Amino acid sequence: MPSFLQRFRARAILPEDAPEQNLSALGLPLDTVETDLQVARYGGYGKTVIGLAWDQYNDGKLDDAIGNTSVLIEDTNLQRSPKYTLILGAAHYLRGLAFQEKADYGQARANFQSALKLVPEYELARRALARLQRR
Repeated sequence: MPSFLQRFRARAILPEDAPEQNLSALGLPLDTVETDLQVARYGGYGKTVIGLAWDQYNDGKLDDAIGNTSVLIEDTNLQRSPKYTLILGAAHYLRGLAFQEKADYGQARANFQSALKLVPEYELARRALARLQRR
């Protein structure tokens, strides 16, 4: 069976020297210190992929950002535990932003709603959804 890192690199478009990311721009406290080894491992994986997808989104690589956030959203290890709710919420929000940029407003709306379902107090997702509803 492949190691965690091998599975991670096979599923995400991630450079070998991916830098540590400052994710405060996504509006959730994703940079908190993890204490449990498994939470730290998968949380670190999630934050790295979110950081990569955020950079891709900002560089206009919308399909890559959608692909990487989808990897997180579909990851059963992250889905199984409430410890990863913030990461999944941020992934849905970021994927929604990318779909919005592509003018796929239905997918954008669905992702913003999913982010709010996971993190009801997620203000950036709430604002993004409100902007779409005014269209």
